Amino acid sequence: MPLPDRRDPPYCGSMRTSLDPEALCPGSSAPSGEPSPTSYVNPILDEDFPDPAVIHAPDGYYYAYGTQTLRDGQWINVQVARSADLIHWKVLGDALPEKPVWARTTQDFWAPSVIFDGSTYFLYYSATPDICERHERGHSLAVAASEYYLGRQIHNVLDVGCGEGAWRKPLQALRRGVDYLGLDGSEYAVARYGRTRNIRLATFGQLGELRFDTPFDLIVCSDVLHYVPTAELKRGLRGIAEMLDGVAFLELFTSQDAPAGDKHGFIPRSPKWYRSAFAQAGLIACGTHCYVGPRLKGCVAALESI
Repeated sequence: MPLPDRRDPPYCGSMRTSLDPEALCPGSSAPSGEPSPTSYVNPILDEDFPDPAVIHAPDGYYYAYGTQTLRDGQWINVQVARSADLIHWKVLGDALPEKPVWARTTQDFWAPSVIFDGSTYFLYYSATPDICERHERGHSLAVAASEYYLGRQIHNVLDVGCGEGAWRKPLQALRRGVDYLGLDGSEYAVARYGRTRNIRLATFGQLGELRFDTPFDLIVCSDVLHYVPTAELKRGLRGIAEMLDGVAFLELFTSQDAPAGDKHGFIPRSPKWYRSAFAQAGLIACGTHCYVGPRLKGCVAALESI
């Protein structure tokens, strides 16, 4: 049964391998049928093989897929192992030997999952897209812009739509001791990372009603707004303006941009539409995705505002 030769980026890709296909998928020789042992000793696979996902293929073998690893000086993007009894495993190689076009320069592939629909195998996986290299520059930019207008170092940050808190570590590296609070609408992200990364459950629209003890020196909302429905977006923007003491870094794409990566759910609004929505909320553009709120309105010179 051949592996499919097609791709559906960004998070669904077909499984292809540089190995003999018979070693990775059904069609290879079946297990010997010998009885499995009644006991075993852990670890049954003494390898760096995180986040394993296991399927039982029609050929009788079990196939396990794991997060990337570095083996013999070479990166394995999605690991593969095979077993006839779930106890004795043979490591096969890479199920994703060629990186997707949207993650060519990064090396961060994790949590694979495989689905067989009766004729085709589909490989799902998580990966850091190339656009995140831009985000690294954004961390420094956001901090510098906020401190420029505040005239001091930032003390606290609100990260809206933070996901798993990707901005937390870089921000704390730039400003040790900065108070980070993340908000996200994903129950999974909050359940898994809420305590360790200070992430709470909230949607963007709920910013219209949510208030905290103190305003924020920096509010970050990166790669989120172009997915948010209009009514919810406007409610949340008003909340950001009211809670903002320094700069809001609102990175987004408009209908005139050509973003790479996941476009599912992307709402193609015009630049004019966003400028009007930000202005109505009380946010003043000061360049490169940065905005100040009403508290700093008098600190922005005429040529700084856009």
